[in-house]
Amino acid sequence: MVRFCLLIFTGLIVGFAVQAQDPQFSQYYSAPLYLNPGFTGITPQQRIVVNHRIQWPNLPQAFATYAASYDIFVEELRSGFGVVATRDKMGSAGWTTTTVNGLYSFKVKLSENLVFSPGISFGYGINGLDRTLLRLEDGLRYRDGQSVDPELNKLGNQSYFDFGSGFIFYNRNIWLGGAFHHMNQPNLSVLGDISRLPMKVSIHGGAKIPLYRGPKTIAKISYLTPSFIYRQQGPAFKQLDVGINYH
Repeated sequence: MVRFCLLIFTGLIVGFAVQAQDPQFSQYYSAPLYLNPGFTGITPQQRIVVNHRIQWPNLPQAFATYAASYDIFVEELRSGFGVVATRDKMGSAGWTTTTVNGLYSFKVKLSENLVFSPGISFGYGINGLDRTLLRLEDGLRYRDGQSVDPELNKLGNQSYFDFGSGFIFYNRNIWLGGAFHHMNQPNLSVLGDISRLPMKVSIHGGAKIPLYRGPKTIAKISYLTPSFIYRQQGPAFKQLDVGINYH
């Protein structure tokens, strides 16, 4: 019975891996380093960002994603340096993915009003589940209720290295960029075989539109920022988001 359950579970995991996609934040520009390493050091001040997202909160074990990042611009090097960490948890078996990425970008001034910011990202991740939370009806149990079948030991954690890149063209009023995550397509299988995470491609852009252009000088002018992002990861996932913010 336990082998049958593991076979079903393995099928579910393989199906999940084939269709795997990254967690995403609906307010994508609120997680700039997660979106594109080209954003690293794009502001003159040091920057700390913390994000949290919970999906389907009414479920007993909702999908929860956390992200935190820090970046700084070093003017003497015309470079940005940063780090971003994420943690994604889902399901009653505690399936968790944790990643830490170091980021670097370089600022190239193409003209008086246009800057090109290419960036790279190197990371390390680990994913897997908590086997103590699994309950398999095999009739062979420890006193604490855990299965004693050795087949269960095939399930473990998988660590991997990750690499990505990105770029942004920007000035004070408009920006356009692209990002390429998981360029090395790391292996995420927890069963000791091969199950690669597809590369994710993101194309995004936006503009800053002031709501006042009159002759009078105003210290603070309200403005709108329409934006878009198109994401594709593997053959199955394609998504276009369009939004607008008021400042």
